[in-house]
Amino acid sequence: MSFRLFDGSLPAAFGLARLERLSLVPRIAVAVLVTWVPLVALALAQGRAVAEDPNGSLLGSVAVHARFLVALPLLLIAPAVCGPRLRPIAQHFLDAGLVKEAEKGRFAANIATTMRLRDSRLAAALLLVLAYLQTVLLVAVAAPELPALLHTVGPEEDRGISLAAWWFVAVSQPVYFLVLFLFLYRVLLWWLFLWRTARLDLRLAVAHPDGAGGLGFLGLSIAPFAIPAFAIAAALSGGLAELVLRGEVSLAGRLYLILGIVVPLVGLFTGPVLLFAVRLAEAKRRGLLDYARLSDRQLRQFGPRWFRPGRDDDPILAGQEFSAAADLGLIVARVQDMRVVPCRWKDVVPVAGAALLAFVPTAALEVPLAEFLPKLIHLLI
Repeated sequence: MSFRLFDGSLPAAFGLARLERLSLVPRIAVAVLVTWVPLVALALAQGRAVAEDPNGSLLGSVAVHARFLVALPLLLIAPAVCGPRLRPIAQHFLDAGLVKEAEKGRFAANIATTMRLRDSRLAAALLLVLAYLQTVLLVAVAAPELPALLHTVGPEEDRGISLAAWWFVAVSQPVYFLVLFLFLYRVLLWWLFLWRTARLDLRLAVAHPDGAGGLGFLGLSIAPFAIPAFAIAAALSGGLAELVLRGEVSLAGRLYLILGIVVPLVGLFTGPVLLFAVRLAEAKRRGLLDYARLSDRQLRQFGPRWFRPGRDDDPILAGQEFSAAADLGLIVARVQDMRVVPCRWKDVVPVAGAALLAFVPTAALEVPLAEFLPKLIHLLI
């Protein structure tokens, strides 16, 4: 069964046949036309598109542009990037012989369950409800802090909710949250798939050249998530930038605010491969003991053969035992150096770098790039 976890995004989940047939670029165009363009049009109609006060100007709202012109399109692109990269990784468990014959049924059932959950209409409906609940919660909690363009129009004595605000609450924001939640739901299913796979009795090779018991290929599953990491961070960065411009938050010398967002994002996309750490640690312990016994047997045979009297004139260089001992020593050293985490730092850098990069424009509002960029590079090295 083909592992197509990220195939089908918003249209497929709700059976919207026409949108489902659209290619990626038209889908992005439709999303922008539905979320961002009406906000501008309605703000223009009520004189809220451009104003001297940045808080009353839609075109001056960094948060709106970051969310609907950057984050939303990238979240629609993300499945097209992640799907083709994760599919061969899932297949590699079978191709590399990591799944034992007795476990292939459970592995196939794992894929079937993952695909069934991906196509669940109930899950899609719940995510839609959650998108609206999240929108209502955001507006209820943050309404007093939102820019004036999104909640008030008219004279001081008779202010009312703007048309742009109504569209923001009824359409734009729920669409963004729905696309975000659908993607995160699939990430959750990726966690579930790898967690169930990690519980199988896998055929791990502790002396594998990849240094991770044959699971080093899982590190390749992290880099594709750089795009959604940047998208999510960009949406949060836009909101933060708006607070900075309004003088409500200061970023100077407070990089921990950014790290508090970036670190969980990196953990979200890196965490699934760490689910194999326990199995790898167990395999390493067994491997160290197995190869220790093998080394002891070899040395017990090697010593008496080459150190007994009368062997002084034998050609040492012709003895295959020396070559075998050296080869075994290299294998034992490889087992001793085996990692219990199937990824390296270089696998994580693209996601961490993408998430941090999204905050560069926001940080540049207060901290000169000449000061901020060295700190950013230092975090990645």
